[in-house]
Amino acid sequence: MAQPHEIDPKVRDAYWKGTMRITWIILVLWFVSWVVPLIFHDPLNRIVLFGFPMSYWFAGQGSLAFFIVLIVWYAVYMNRLDREHGLQEDQV
Repeated sequence: MAQPHEIDPKVRDAYWKGTMRITWIILVLWFVSWVVPLIFHDPLNRIVLFGFPMSYWFAGQGSLAFFIVLIVWYAVYMNRLDREHGLQEDQV
């Protein structure tokens, strides 16, 4: 089992850079998905879907669905990043 000090510094730095990149992208997307319905609350309330204003769907349903999509995307991306750098769990 590889210890952190056994990992090549270039590999570790590249892996960390990829990890930080996806983390910031997901944080920005999450923030935007949370703030946009608040900013456009009034225009979204003019659109009614199944008896509820669109802002309800964005805030109550869409944010949860988008959060799950972000989690799945993060897991898939990190698994791919692990394989690219040879750090997947079965080989570390």
